Amino acid sequence: MFNSFKEILKRSLNSRSTPFSKSMPELVRLYFLSYLNKKNEKPVVVKFRGLNVVSPNYPLFINLINEIFYQEVYANEIQVDTPLIIDAGSNIGISILYFKSRYPDSEIIGIEPDPQNFNMLKENVSINGFENIKLINCALGSSKGETVLYKEGGNPYLNPSILKVCDVDQGVKVRLESLTDIISNRDVDLLKMDIEGAEMIVLKDIIMSGAINKVNSFVLETHPDNGVSSEEVKSLLIKSGFEVSVNPLNKNIINAKRIYLP
Repeated sequence: MFNSFKEILKRSLNSRSTPFSKSMPELVRLYFLSYLNKKNEKPVVVKFRGLNVVSPNYPLFINLINEIFYQEVYANEIQVDTPLIIDAGSNIGISILYFKSRYPDSEIIGIEPDPQNFNMLKENVSINGFENIKLINCALGSSKGETVLYKEGGNPYLNPSILKVCDVDQGVKVRLESLTDIISNRDVDLLKMDIEGAEMIVLKDIIMSGAINKVNSFVLETHPDNGVSSEEVKSLLIKSGFEVSVNPLNKNIINAKRIYLP
């Protein structure tokens, strides 16, 4: 825990929007609560920046808060007041809470395939009274249908994937949808994608269908362990007319903005 605390503390010093004087007390409180509840096996409700957040446990919550609120890996400067954001791979909803805190008037489509995660995602949206959020319980692929979602043992709330890239026997059947159909004919201001190795499948689908032309910017996490390299994804996005950069705190996170010619 101590090494983790030091690492998160270091990251919080580089936060884009949270002063250290605010993040330090937050972190101390969260780690103290985590220590007090280390034997608790039930979900917890954590108060964080005026939000109520349901999480399977404190360590997972701290891990997600570190990435999303302190490192701000999904930060993106959207230039419209009421953006449409598609959050592919919403997990338990911390990313949606982050987007709503930055863009209160945004419309968000949250996509999460895992049934356990999806139940907590729904609860986190509901208890905070957010509006203009549509939640879809499905995996993303190149067609409609059904697929198997695989989970690694340790923490069933992390890293579920439709790709069986490790020796995992546990799988659950889930609905499969095409992102092309979800985008339909709408302009998407930000497409955030963290779908555990299925990025290339989905990117190639929206490129082939032309739906990528409706997307103005991406924040996309690649998963080299699942066979998807950052270079492959960057190449596809550049060829599709995007200016691409890599997050300095996490080399697997790619930001891309559409290039508009004068």
